[in-house]
Amino acid sequence: MELKGIDVSTHQGIINWEKVKADGVQFAILRASYGTKSVDKQFKRNADECTRLNIPFGAYLYSYARNVEEAKLEVQNFINTIKPYKLSYPAIVDMEDADSYKKKNGVSYATCIDICEVECLALEKAGYYAMIYANLDWFKNKINSTRLDRFDKWVAQWNSSCSYTKPYGLWQYTSSGSVAGINGRVDMNKSYKDYPGIINSLKSNNITPEVIVKTVDEIVAEVINGDWDNGEERKKRLTEAGYDYNVIQAKVNEKLGVKTTPKEIIYIVQKGDTLSSIASKYKTTWNKIYEKNRKTIGSNPNLIYAGQKLKI
Repeated sequence: MELKGIDVSTHQGIINWEKVKADGVQFAILRASYGTKSVDKQFKRNADECTRLNIPFGAYLYSYARNVEEAKLEVQNFINTIKPYKLSYPAIVDMEDADSYKKKNGVSYATCIDICEVECLALEKAGYYAMIYANLDWFKNKINSTRLDRFDKWVAQWNSSCSYTKPYGLWQYTSSGSVAGINGRVDMNKSYKDYPGIINSLKSNNITPEVIVKTVDEIVAEVINGDWDNGEERKKRLTEAGYDYNVIQAKVNEKLGVKTTPKEIIYIVQKGDTLSSIASKYKTTWNKIYEKNRKTIGSNPNLIYAGQKLKI
């Protein structure tokens, strides 16, 4: 499939969305926010009009984050801004440096990769279908990391064709488009996926929050490949991404044939856990866990609660 779309921001001014729709535009990507506090002045009106006219739309944040901590703040600003709307296209992290802000502040490409990952995972955790926007050079030479391969891509390459070799769902093919209802130039895009159908089937994008995660085996393979750093940094990143560090590390050691000295593990009970399900993660039995935590659990081994700390 191939659909015609535009992406807009406050730079396009007041848009006549009825004329835009009549001109054959089938979807829109709206700038919602930029940085940790700023919101696009036209986002609410654009989103309200797209909603009123039933124009499928997604939204993006322009990233000014200089580190992971700022990334967490700006993605939360983005989530707060788009929360009132039902997006039928992805929630997108715009990773570029059009005004040289990143260069002036010494933001490395490695940090840009970290920012993309942290923000996309936060969007997924909030129930959105995450995507990354960048131009061809950035995708090929600056943020080309296997850690980002799982997220859909929106590629900017102003040309007659897109030469990006990895999978992508959106292509921005010109910045000099002309559409009825918009004064001046506008970015034109093509969509190659049925995002409204995909997002609806995943119950994502703020319809029913659902975190899209990789399997433990996939993460283990990535850790062995060196994609999740080492030591405390690895533990921090895996934990922030929602994975059980102890389970991942144990499987990594098993794969590499590393023998470790057994030590006590403290496990925090999650919603839906049972002693049996916890035991299976650590290759033990529910009886052994129960005996070690009898005082904490009480007389009924079937009654455990989210937040309890159990010794393994």
